[in-house]
Amino acid sequence: RKLYSLQLFSTQRIREFQSDIISHEIHYLISDKLLQPVRDGPAVVNLTDCFNRLLENIICGIVLRQRPSQVMVDNSSSTGSVSLSQLMREVTDLLVSPMISDFVPWLGFMDYKLKASMMKWRSSFTTIVDHILAEHRRIDPQDVVASSTDCKSTRDIVDVFLLPENNLSRDMIQVRIAVSILSTT
Repeated sequence: RKLYSLQLFSTQRIREFQSDIISHEIHYLISDKLLQPVRDGPAVVNLTDCFNRLLENIICGIVLRQRPSQVMVDNSSSTGSVSLSQLMREVTDLLVSPMISDFVPWLGFMDYKLKASMMKWRSSFTTIVDHILAEHRRIDPQDVVASSTDCKSTRDIVDVFLLPENNLSRDMIQVRIAVSILSTT
């Protein structure tokens, strides 16, 4: 909690996020998603989907400085590449799927397909997080701070997690990224 409140969600950082990420994503939503049907003629726009994507883009922008659709890796355990936005949609489907063993414990063997899907999702998410951590480690967080004029303006949440003084393991970082990103679903 201290890590989030002191380094990421201070008043100054919220203003930076608002001027940088939030306003950019709102502009993207309005210009590319909402005004496009007007140019092409009357169309039905699913506002729920638009606002869900807006929220996902803002949260991922704060956590990773990228949109979830931009974070893609080749997954060896699946048929091709997987994106973070695809994983976010999949976890929503998995979370709302009822498990029979929750209601009738002795019928737990019937949950094998759902459990297999969860394991496949976990493997894909671990691959994505490893890719994100590798990208962030290529650019040392200390170098980012030293090279910027405003020492915290280019940091995202993953950069803060990787700072040596925070002393977080890979598994702890993975859990914190999952909680940060998947809280929007």
